[in-house]
Amino acid sequence: MGLVVELSCASRWVVHKTTSGGMVAEFGSQCMDAIMNWMDKNFKSDGNLNQAIMPCLLCVLLLGLRSQSVVAQPPTGFNNAPVSQVGFTTPDSSSAASGVNFEAGELIAVVGPDHILAGEMFPIVDSILLEYQDKVPKAQLEKMRREYIRPALKAYIPTKVMYLEFFKHMGGKNMTIVQQDDAKRNAMAKGRKIFYEQRIPQMLESNKVDDLLGLEAKLKEKGFSIAVMEKQFIENVMAQQVIAMQVPEQPKILLAELQSEYEGAPEDWERPARAKWRQLTVLFSKHANRAEAEQKIVDMGNSIFLGGASFESVAKQSSEGFTADKGGVHDWTIKGSLKSEKLDQAIFSIGLRGLSSIIEDEAGFHIIEVLEREEAHKVSFENAQKDLKERLQKEKREKLVKEIQDKAMEEMPIWTKWPEDIPNSKPLSEITRE
Repeated sequence: MGLVVELSCASRWVVHKTTSGGMVAEFGSQCMDAIMNWMDKNFKSDGNLNQAIMPCLLCVLLLGLRSQSVVAQPPTGFNNAPVSQVGFTTPDSSSAASGVNFEAGELIAVVGPDHILAGEMFPIVDSILLEYQDKVPKAQLEKMRREYIRPALKAYIPTKVMYLEFFKHMGGKNMTIVQQDDAKRNAMAKGRKIFYEQRIPQMLESNKVDDLLGLEAKLKEKGFSIAVMEKQFIENVMAQQVIAMQVPEQPKILLAELQSEYEGAPEDWERPARAKWRQLTVLFSKHANRAEAEQKIVDMGNSIFLGGASFESVAKQSSEGFTADKGGVHDWTIKGSLKSEKLDQAIFSIGLRGLSSIIEDEAGFHIIEVLEREEAHKVSFENAQKDLKERLQKEKREKLVKEIQDKAMEEMPIWTKWPEDIPNSKPLSEITRE
Protein backbone atom coordinates (compact mmCIF):
# COMPACT_ATOMS: atom_id res chain seq x y z
CA MET A 1 0.00 0.00 0.00
CA GLY A 2 3.00 2.31 -0.25
CA LEU A 3 2.58 5.42 -2.36
CA VAL A 4 4.12 4.97 -5.82
CA VAL A 5 3.83 8.01 -8.05
CA GLU A 6 5.35 8.60 -11.48
CA LEU A 7 6.52 12.20 -11.25
CA SER A 8 6.16 14.28 -14.37
CA CYS A 9 9.06 16.49 -15.41
CA ALA A 10 7.04 18.01 -18.25
CA SER A 11 4.58 19.79 -15.94
CA ARG A 12 6.36 22.11 -13.54
CA TRP A 13 4.31 24.76 -11.75
CA VAL A 14 5.29 28.16 -10.41
CA VAL A 15 2.86 29.79 -8.01
CA HIS A 16 2.28 33.54 -7.94
CA LYS A 17 0.10 35.62 -5.65
CA THR A 18 -2.60 37.61 -7.46
CA THR A 19 -3.64 41.10 -6.48
CA SER A 20 -6.97 39.68 -5.30
CA GLY A 21 -5.27 37.32 -2.88
CA GLY A 22 -5.85 34.15 -4.91
CA MET A 23 -3.26 31.86 -6.43
CA VAL A 24 -2.49 31.27 -10.09
CA ALA A 25 -0.09 28.77 -11.63
CA GLU A 26 2.01 28.79 -14.75
CA PHE A 27 4.78 26.64 -16.17
CA GLY A 28 8.25 27.38 -14.86
CA SER A 29 11.24 25.92 -13.08
CA GLN A 30 10.67 26.70 -9.37
CA CYS A 31 7.89 24.17 -8.69
CA MET A 32 8.98 22.71 -5.39
CA ASP A 33 9.98 25.96 -3.71
CA ALA A 34 6.72 27.58 -4.75
CA ILE A 35 4.58 24.75 -3.44
CA MET A 36 6.43 24.52 -0.14
CA ASN A 37 6.32 28.30 0.37
CA TRP A 38 2.59 28.26 -0.33
CA MET A 39 2.09 25.44 2.17
CA ASP A 40 4.09 27.34 4.80
CA LYS A 41 1.75 30.29 4.41
CA ASN A 42 -1.51 28.35 4.33
CA PHE A 43 -0.79 25.53 6.78
CA LYS A 44 -1.52 27.45 9.96
CA SER A 45 -0.70 25.95 13.30
CA ASP A 46 -2.52 28.58 15.35
CA GLY A 47 -5.96 27.01 15.35
CA ASN A 48 -7.67 27.07 11.98
CA LEU A 49 -6.58 25.97 8.54
CA ASN A 50 -7.17 28.50 5.79
CA GLN A 51 -10.85 28.10 4.92
CA ALA A 52 -10.10 28.39 1.24
CA ILE A 53 -8.18 25.11 1.29
CA MET A 54 -9.90 23.13 4.01
CA PRO A 55 -13.67 22.80 3.55
CA CYS A 56 -15.00 20.01 5.68
CA LEU A 57 -14.12 16.75 3.93
CA LEU A 58 -16.94 14.74 5.38
CA CYS A 59 -19.59 17.28 4.33
CA VAL A 60 -18.14 17.96 0.90
CA LEU A 61 -17.94 14.34 -0.14
CA LEU A 62 -21.55 13.36 0.48
CA LEU A 63 -23.00 16.64 -0.74
CA GLY A 64 -21.64 15.23 -4.00
CA LEU A 65 -19.09 16.30 -6.58
CA ARG A 66 -20.00 16.47 -10.25
CA SER A 67 -19.70 13.30 -12.28
CA GLN A 68 -16.32 13.32 -13.97
CA SER A 69 -15.22 12.06 -17.37
CA VAL A 70 -12.62 9.35 -16.89
CA VAL A 71 -10.43 7.59 -19.42
CA ALA A 72 -8.88 4.67 -17.58
CA GLN A 73 -5.52 3.42 -18.83
CA PRO A 74 -3.29 0.97 -16.98
CA PRO A 75 -0.45 2.72 -15.14
CA THR A 76 3.02 2.49 -16.66
CA GLY A 77 4.48 -0.95 -16.11
CA PHE A 78 1.21 -2.37 -14.75
CA ASN A 79 1.14 -6.06 -15.61
CA ASN A 80 -2.45 -6.87 -14.56
CA ALA A 81 -1.17 -8.92 -11.64
CA PRO A 82 -3.77 -9.55 -8.95
CA VAL A 83 -3.99 -6.78 -6.36
CA SER A 84 -3.40 -7.84 -2.76
CA GLN A 85 -6.57 -7.57 -0.70
CA VAL A 86 -8.22 -8.44 2.58
CA GLY A 87 -11.75 -9.80 2.83
CA PHE A 88 -12.61 -9.16 -0.83
CA THR A 89 -15.97 -10.80 -1.59
CA THR A 90 -18.30 -9.90 -4.44
CA PRO A 91 -16.49 -7.45 -6.76
CA ASP A 92 -19.31 -6.81 -9.20
CA SER A 93 -22.35 -6.69 -6.95
CA SER A 94 -24.13 -3.55 -5.77
CA SER A 95 -24.02 -3.02 -2.04
CA ALA A 96 -27.65 -1.97 -1.97
CA ALA A 97 -28.84 -4.94 -3.99
CA SER A 98 -26.69 -7.66 -2.47
CA GLY A 99 -26.77 -6.58 1.16
CA VAL A 100 -23.01 -7.20 1.44
CA ASN A 101 -21.66 -6.30 4.85
CA PHE A 102 -18.41 -4.57 3.94
CA GLU A 103 -15.31 -5.40 5.94
CA ALA A 104 -12.90 -2.55 6.59
CA GLY A 105 -10.17 -4.27 4.55
CA GLU A 106 -12.28 -4.94 1.47
CA LEU A 107 -10.82 -3.44 -1.70
CA ILE A 108 -13.43 -1.33 -3.52
CA ALA A 109 -11.35 0.75 -5.96
CA VAL A 110 -7.91 1.39 -7.38
CA VAL A 111 -7.08 4.95 -8.44
CA GLY A 112 -3.73 5.25 -10.19
CA PRO A 113 -1.23 3.61 -7.83
CA ASP A 114 -3.47 3.84 -4.75
CA HIS A 115 -5.85 1.21 -3.36
CA ILE A 116 -9.11 2.33 -1.68
CA LEU A 117 -10.54 0.08 1.02
CA ALA A 118 -14.11 0.07 2.33
CA GLY A 119 -12.82 1.12 5.75
CA GLU A 120 -11.69 4.44 4.30
CA MET A 121 -15.34 5.25 3.56
CA PHE A 122 -16.55 4.47 7.09
CA PRO A 123 -15.70 7.92 8.57
CA ILE A 124 -17.58 9.60 5.73
CA VAL A 125 -20.62 7.37 6.03
CA ASP A 126 -20.72 7.33 9.82
CA SER A 127 -20.56 11.13 10.03
CA ILE A 128 -23.69 11.31 7.89
CA LEU A 129 -25.51 8.58 9.82
CA LEU A 130 -24.61 9.99 13.24
CA GLU A 131 -27.84 11.96 13.48
CA TYR A 132 -29.89 8.80 12.83
CA GLN A 133 -28.24 6.47 15.33
CA ASP A 134 -30.88 7.07 18.02
CA LYS A 135 -33.78 7.41 15.59
CA VAL A 136 -33.81 4.20 13.55
CA PRO A 137 -33.44 0.51 14.47
CA LYS A 138 -29.89 -0.85 14.50
CA ALA A 139 -30.59 -3.25 11.62
CA GLN A 140 -31.87 -0.42 9.44
CA LEU A 141 -28.86 1.71 10.36
CA GLU A 142 -26.50 -1.09 9.29
CA LYS A 143 -28.38 -1.40 6.00
CA MET A 144 -28.02 2.36 5.42
CA ARG A 145 -24.32 2.12 6.26
CA ARG A 146 -23.80 -0.54 3.57
CA GLU A 147 -25.74 1.42 0.98
CA TYR A 148 -23.87 4.68 1.66
CA ILE A 149 -20.49 3.11 0.88
CA ARG A 150 -21.18 3.35 -2.85
CA PRO A 151 -22.10 7.08 -3.09
CA ALA A 152 -19.29 7.88 -0.65
CA LEU A 153 -16.78 6.20 -2.96
CA LYS A 154 -18.21 7.97 -6.01
CA ALA A 155 -17.74 11.32 -4.31
CA TYR A 156 -14.34 10.43 -2.83
CA ILE A 157 -12.62 9.35 -6.05
CA PRO A 158 -12.27 12.93 -7.44
CA THR A 159 -10.56 13.97 -4.19
CA LYS A 160 -8.19 11.02 -4.46
CA VAL A 161 -7.42 11.94 -8.07
CA MET A 162 -6.62 15.55 -7.15
CA TYR A 163 -4.46 14.37 -4.24
CA LEU A 164 -2.39 12.28 -6.66
CA GLU A 165 -2.30 15.24 -9.05
CA PHE A 166 -0.55 17.27 -6.35
CA PHE A 167 2.38 14.85 -6.28
CA LYS A 168 2.35 14.45 -10.05
CA HIS A 169 3.20 18.15 -10.44
CA MET A 170 5.66 18.29 -7.57
CA GLY A 171 8.68 17.12 -9.50
CA GLY A 172 10.92 19.62 -11.21
CA LYS A 173 13.30 18.69 -13.99
CA ASN A 174 16.32 19.52 -11.85
CA MET A 175 15.18 17.54 -8.81
CA THR A 176 16.72 14.17 -8.07
CA ILE A 177 14.61 11.22 -6.93
CA VAL A 178 15.97 11.71 -3.42
CA GLN A 179 14.92 15.39 -3.48
CA GLN A 180 11.49 14.43 -4.76
CA ASP A 181 11.07 11.89 -1.94
CA ASP A 182 12.22 14.46 0.62
CA ALA A 183 9.74 17.00 -0.74
CA LYS A 184 6.89 14.50 -0.49
CA ARG A 185 7.82 13.62 3.07
CA ASN A 186 7.97 17.31 4.01
CA ALA A 187 4.54 17.96 2.48
CA MET A 188 3.01 14.98 4.27
CA ALA A 189 4.67 16.00 7.55
CA LYS A 190 3.10 19.47 7.34
CA GLY A 191 -0.33 17.98 6.74
CA ARG A 192 0.15 15.55 9.62
CA LYS A 193 1.15 18.39 11.94
CA ILE A 194 -2.06 20.27 11.13
CA PHE A 195 -4.09 17.11 11.68
CA TYR A 196 -2.70 16.51 15.16
CA GLU A 197 -2.83 20.16 16.21
CA GLN A 198 -6.33 20.91 14.93
CA ARG A 199 -8.38 17.86 14.07
CA ILE A 200 -7.33 15.55 16.92
CA PRO A 201 -8.48 17.97 19.70
CA GLN A 202 -11.88 18.21 18.00
CA MET A 203 -12.12 14.42 17.78
CA LEU A 204 -11.14 13.99 21.43
CA GLU A 205 -13.88 16.39 22.45
CA SER A 206 -16.59 14.95 20.21
CA ASN A 207 -15.79 11.37 21.32
CA LYS A 208 -15.54 12.41 24.99
CA VAL A 209 -12.12 10.87 25.57
CA ASP A 210 -8.93 12.31 27.04
CA ASP A 211 -6.12 10.72 25.05
CA LEU A 212 -5.18 9.05 21.78
CA LEU A 213 -5.55 5.54 23.18
CA GLY A 214 -9.12 6.28 24.19
CA LEU A 215 -9.81 7.89 20.83
CA GLU A 216 -8.38 4.94 18.92
CA ALA A 217 -10.60 2.58 20.92
CA LYS A 218 -13.68 4.68 20.16
CA LEU A 219 -12.85 4.82 16.47
CA LYS A 220 -12.18 1.09 16.37
CA GLU A 221 -15.75 0.50 17.56
CA LYS A 222 -16.92 2.18 14.36
CA GLY A 223 -14.56 0.28 12.10
CA PHE A 224 -11.90 2.90 11.42
CA SER A 225 -8.86 4.48 13.02
CA ILE A 226 -6.85 7.64 13.60
CA ALA A 227 -4.56 6.61 10.74
CA VAL A 228 -7.48 6.42 8.28
CA MET A 229 -8.81 9.82 9.31
CA GLU A 230 -5.33 11.35 9.16
CA LYS A 231 -4.88 9.97 5.65
CA GLN A 232 -8.16 11.43 4.39
CA PHE A 233 -7.49 14.77 6.07
CA ILE A 234 -4.10 15.10 4.37
CA GLU A 235 -5.47 13.92 1.02
CA ASN A 236 -8.14 16.59 1.09
CA VAL A 237 -5.63 19.31 1.95
CA MET A 238 -3.38 18.28 -0.95
CA ALA A 239 -6.34 18.08 -3.33
CA GLN A 240 -7.45 21.58 -2.37
CA GLN A 241 -3.93 22.91 -2.89
CA VAL A 242 -3.90 21.71 -6.50
CA ILE A 243 -7.01 23.83 -7.09
CA ALA A 244 -5.73 26.80 -5.10
CA MET A 245 -2.46 26.87 -7.02
CA GLN A 246 -4.19 27.02 -10.40
CA VAL A 247 -7.43 28.89 -9.79
CA PRO A 248 -7.51 32.44 -8.38
CA GLU A 249 -9.92 32.91 -5.48
CA GLN A 250 -11.38 35.94 -7.27
CA PRO A 251 -11.08 35.52 -11.06
CA LYS A 252 -10.92 38.73 -13.08
CA ILE A 253 -14.30 39.92 -14.37
CA LEU A 254 -14.50 42.52 -17.15
CA LEU A 255 -16.98 45.38 -17.12
CA ALA A 256 -18.47 44.08 -20.37
CA GLU A 257 -19.17 40.73 -18.67
CA LEU A 258 -20.99 42.50 -15.85
CA GLN A 259 -23.08 44.52 -18.30
CA SER A 260 -23.96 41.44 -20.33
CA GLU A 261 -25.03 39.51 -17.24
CA TYR A 262 -27.14 42.42 -16.01
CA GLU A 263 -28.92 42.94 -19.33
CA GLY A 264 -29.35 39.21 -19.91
CA ALA A 265 -31.59 38.68 -16.89
CA PRO A 266 -33.44 41.95 -16.14
CA GLU A 267 -36.01 40.14 -13.99
CA ASP A 268 -33.25 39.28 -11.49
CA TRP A 269 -32.98 42.93 -10.54
CA GLU A 270 -36.66 43.74 -10.05
CA ARG A 271 -37.45 44.29 -6.40
CA PRO A 272 -41.05 44.22 -5.09
CA ALA A 273 -42.30 46.65 -2.45
CA ARG A 274 -41.47 45.47 1.05
CA ALA A 275 -41.69 46.68 4.65
CA LYS A 276 -40.56 46.01 8.20
CA TRP A 277 -43.29 46.50 10.78
CA ARG A 278 -44.55 45.59 14.23
CA GLN A 279 -47.98 44.57 15.38
CA LEU A 280 -50.30 44.37 18.37
CA THR A 281 -52.98 41.70 18.00
CA VAL A 282 -56.07 40.56 19.89
CA LEU A 283 -57.59 37.35 18.53
CA PHE A 284 -61.34 36.75 18.50
CA SER A 285 -60.68 33.08 19.29
CA LYS A 286 -59.22 33.95 22.69
CA HIS A 287 -62.11 36.08 23.95
CA ALA A 288 -65.72 35.49 24.94
CA ASN A 289 -67.08 38.08 22.55
CA ARG A 290 -66.12 40.81 20.08
CA ALA A 291 -66.59 43.63 22.61
CA GLU A 292 -64.13 42.08 25.03
CA ALA A 293 -61.51 41.72 22.30
CA GLU A 294 -62.07 45.29 21.12
CA GLN A 295 -61.67 46.69 24.63
CA LYS A 296 -58.32 44.93 25.01
CA ILE A 297 -56.88 46.34 21.76
CA VAL A 298 -58.11 49.85 22.76
CA ASP A 299 -56.37 49.53 26.14
CA MET A 300 -53.14 48.36 24.48
CA GLY A 301 -53.14 51.29 22.06
CA ASN A 302 -53.89 53.83 24.80
CA SER A 303 -51.10 52.51 27.00
CA ILE A 304 -48.66 53.47 24.22
CA PHE A 305 -50.29 56.60 22.83
CA LEU A 306 -51.46 58.12 26.12
CA GLY A 307 -49.52 56.25 28.78
CA GLY A 308 -46.08 56.41 27.17
CA ALA A 309 -45.40 52.67 27.34
CA SER A 310 -43.05 51.24 24.72
CA PHE A 311 -44.51 49.28 21.82
CA GLU A 312 -42.15 46.40 22.57
CA SER A 313 -43.14 46.04 26.22
CA VAL A 314 -46.88 46.16 25.45
CA ALA A 315 -46.50 43.59 22.67
CA LYS A 316 -44.53 41.19 24.88
CA GLN A 317 -46.95 41.58 27.79
CA SER A 318 -50.36 41.66 26.10
CA SER A 319 -50.29 40.97 22.34
CA GLU A 320 -51.67 37.66 21.08
CA GLY A 321 -49.83 37.61 17.75
CA PHE A 322 -47.17 35.01 16.93
CA THR A 323 -44.35 37.59 17.12
CA ALA A 324 -45.42 38.97 20.51
CA ASP A 325 -42.34 37.56 22.22
CA LYS A 326 -40.20 39.55 19.77
CA GLY A 327 -41.96 42.81 20.56
CA GLY A 328 -44.41 42.26 17.70
CA VAL A 329 -41.71 42.84 15.10
CA HIS A 330 -42.00 41.34 11.60
CA ASP A 331 -38.95 41.29 9.33
CA TRP A 332 -39.03 42.40 5.70
CA THR A 333 -42.44 41.48 4.26
CA ILE A 334 -43.20 41.58 0.52
CA LYS A 335 -46.34 43.36 -0.56
CA GLY A 336 -49.14 40.92 -1.28
CA SER A 337 -47.63 38.09 0.78
CA LEU A 338 -49.88 38.37 3.85
CA LYS A 339 -53.03 36.32 4.32
CA SER A 340 -54.82 39.36 5.74
CA GLU A 341 -55.54 41.76 2.89
CA LYS A 342 -56.45 44.54 5.33
CA LEU A 343 -53.10 44.29 7.14
CA ASP A 344 -51.27 44.12 3.82
CA GLN A 345 -53.01 47.23 2.53
CA ALA A 346 -52.35 49.17 5.75
CA ILE A 347 -48.66 48.25 5.91
CA PHE A 348 -48.07 49.70 2.45
CA SER A 349 -50.20 52.83 2.83
CA ILE A 350 -49.88 54.39 6.31
CA GLY A 351 -47.04 56.70 7.30
CA LEU A 352 -43.81 55.49 8.90
CA ARG A 353 -43.14 55.38 12.64
CA GLY A 354 -46.70 56.12 13.75
CA LEU A 355 -49.46 54.00 15.27
CA SER A 356 -52.22 52.97 12.92
CA SER A 357 -55.87 53.09 13.81
CA ILE A 358 -57.46 49.81 14.89
CA ILE A 359 -57.58 47.36 11.98
CA GLU A 360 -60.15 44.57 12.02
CA ASP A 361 -59.89 41.43 9.91
CA GLU A 362 -61.29 37.89 10.12
CA ALA A 363 -58.82 36.91 12.86
CA GLY A 364 -59.15 39.83 15.24
CA PHE A 365 -58.08 43.43 15.95
CA HIS A 366 -54.66 44.88 15.19
CA ILE A 367 -52.59 48.02 15.64
CA ILE A 368 -49.44 48.31 13.55
CA GLU A 369 -46.42 50.56 13.17
CA VAL A 370 -44.37 50.54 9.95
CA LEU A 371 -40.64 50.76 10.76
CA GLU A 372 -39.15 50.77 7.23
CA ARG A 373 -40.54 50.54 3.73
CA GLU A 374 -39.15 50.26 0.22
CA GLU A 375 -41.18 50.87 -2.92
CA ALA A 376 -41.02 48.47 -5.85
CA HIS A 377 -37.97 49.28 -7.98
CA LYS A 378 -35.29 47.92 -10.26
CA VAL A 379 -31.73 47.75 -8.94
CA SER A 380 -29.52 49.95 -11.11
CA PHE A 381 -26.50 48.52 -12.90
CA GLU A 382 -24.23 50.58 -10.67
CA ASN A 383 -25.78 49.14 -7.51
CA ALA A 384 -25.89 45.61 -8.93
CA GLN A 385 -22.21 45.42 -9.83
CA LYS A 386 -21.04 44.00 -6.49
CA ASP A 387 -23.56 41.13 -6.62
CA LEU A 388 -22.92 40.61 -10.32
CA LYS A 389 -19.18 40.39 -9.80
CA GLU A 390 -19.51 37.90 -6.94
CA ARG A 391 -21.90 35.75 -8.99
CA LEU A 392 -19.67 35.73 -12.07
CA GLN A 393 -16.52 35.08 -10.05
CA LYS A 394 -18.19 32.11 -8.39
CA GLU A 395 -19.36 30.73 -11.76
CA LYS A 396 -15.98 31.30 -13.41
CA ARG A 397 -14.11 29.72 -10.51
CA GLU A 398 -16.40 26.67 -10.52
CA LYS A 399 -15.86 26.31 -14.26
CA LEU A 400 -12.08 26.49 -13.90
CA VAL A 401 -12.11 24.00 -11.04
CA LYS A 402 -14.25 21.60 -13.05
CA GLU A 403 -11.90 21.86 -16.04
CA ILE A 404 -8.92 20.99 -13.83
CA GLN A 405 -10.78 18.11 -12.21
CA ASP A 406 -12.02 16.81 -15.57
CA LYS A 407 -8.52 16.85 -17.04
CA ALA A 408 -7.08 15.07 -14.01
CA MET A 409 -9.84 12.46 -14.09
CA GLU A 410 -9.32 11.85 -17.81
CA GLU A 411 -5.63 11.13 -17.28
CA MET A 412 -6.00 8.93 -14.19
CA PRO A 413 -6.54 5.15 -14.54
CA ILE A 414 -9.43 4.06 -12.32
CA TRP A 415 -10.87 0.66 -11.47
CA THR A 416 -13.89 0.50 -9.20
CA LYS A 417 -16.37 -1.96 -7.76
CA TRP A 418 -19.09 0.14 -9.41
CA PRO A 419 -17.67 1.28 -12.79
CA GLU A 420 -21.08 2.55 -13.86
CA ASP A 421 -20.72 5.35 -11.31
CA ILE A 422 -17.51 6.77 -12.85
CA PRO A 423 -17.72 7.27 -16.64
CA ASN A 424 -15.14 5.24 -18.58
CA SER A 425 -13.70 3.62 -15.47
CA LYS A 426 -13.10 -0.14 -15.50
CA PRO A 427 -14.47 -2.95 -13.36
CA LEU A 428 -12.32 -3.77 -10.38
CA SER A 429 -12.61 -7.45 -11.32
CA GLU A 430 -10.26 -6.82 -14.25
CA ILE A 431 -7.28 -6.45 -11.93
CA THR A 432 -8.39 -8.60 -9.03
CA ARG A 433 -9.19 -11.56 -11.26
CA GLU A 434 -12.25 -12.30 -9.18
